[in-house]
Amino acid sequence: SRLHSYRWCKRVYEYKYLYGEPDQSEFGRAILGKAIHVFAERYHNHLKESNQNLDYYEADIIANEIEKTLLLPSMRREFREVIERMKEGLIGFTDIPYSESEYEVKLAVDSSLNPVDFDDDNAVFRGAADILSVSEVDGEIHIVVEDWKTGYVMGKERNEEQLKIYSALAYIKVSSTTDKKISDNMKAFVNHVNLMTFSREEYRFTAQEAMQALTNAIEEAEKIKRETDFKSTPQKACQSCAYSAFCEDYNTDIKHGGMVHNNIRRMNELKSELEFIRRELREYITENGPLNINGAKYGIIDRVSYSYVSDMPAKVSNSTGMPVQELKSLYLKASKASETEMRKACKRSGIDYETIKKYSAVESVSKEMGYLDEK
Repeated sequence: SRLHSYRWCKRVYEYKYLYGEPDQSEFGRAILGKAIHVFAERYHNHLKESNQNLDYYEADIIANEIEKTLLLPSMRREFREVIERMKEGLIGFTDIPYSESEYEVKLAVDSSLNPVDFDDDNAVFRGAADILSVSEVDGEIHIVVEDWKTGYVMGKERNEEQLKIYSALAYIKVSSTTDKKISDNMKAFVNHVNLMTFSREEYRFTAQEAMQALTNAIEEAEKIKRETDFKSTPQKACQSCAYSAFCEDYNTDIKHGGMVHNNIRRMNELKSELEFIRRELREYITENGPLNINGAKYGIIDRVSYSYVSDMPAKVSNSTGMPVQELKSLYLKASKASETEMRKACKRSGIDYETIKKYSAVESVSKEMGYLDEK
């Protein structure tokens, strides 16, 4: 991930990994992706421990717990739909018994390509394989790495590089624990799991190719560590970058939008974020009831409003005998006003508001979030 960020844009790498600025552009999908990974890990471990191929009951229990602890209300529908497909698809994705595989295996090596703990200060490259399967066939050890992709489908070239690196890290780790021959022919899988895509890609390569990919990645990583110039080259894609709001290179570049474009974009982002919060609150309140905040209760209320028909003066005059000119004057002043303002206008003109409402107001009810007055 770090290498890809650097290749994509040096400035993004600097903001994300050197300054620690969070990338909020995929916030919702990141949470959903984590939830799917957690489900896969827990369900996988349950099947392995219980020596079962399927267990719908336990899968539902795991999914319910994850929904309550990890997911926002708006994410639950997609999560459920994906999980329904994964309950069977998880075991169907691999032809290696669960007893021979582990989930979320952390791998790391030092500069001499010796295996080290993931958090070891001497580690020069790290990776976490979603599934690592190690099996023995005819006295030969076979290593298979699998990776779950819950986001949008990336290029196969990037996936293959990642799988080669993880396979090399796994090869080094397994080599340190066995004297048996490890197969030179390796295979790995990418499992795409989201509403748009539910598929599996298989990759085959040799152990030498995997080790070469790891060596190249380590050399590139060491070069990046010595980098001091993280200036980017503004381009059209900068407009959708999560860091463009404070990217000096982009905001001083007139050709690709710069500060003016970005300020408008940021305002739209804030508006979208506020709407997102409103939707989440609405779903939460609808599901769980009103919120009590410092003694004030907030919930979903029926908001009644009235619109006044354009022929109101004539209708009311014909029905009540009120002077049509006074009614026309009132209509011009307050036809687009709120109910409160309409009441005040009627009072000033000596006209009965209830009569106006009876003959010319159209009532509409909308459900909105608001303060609930218990009195």
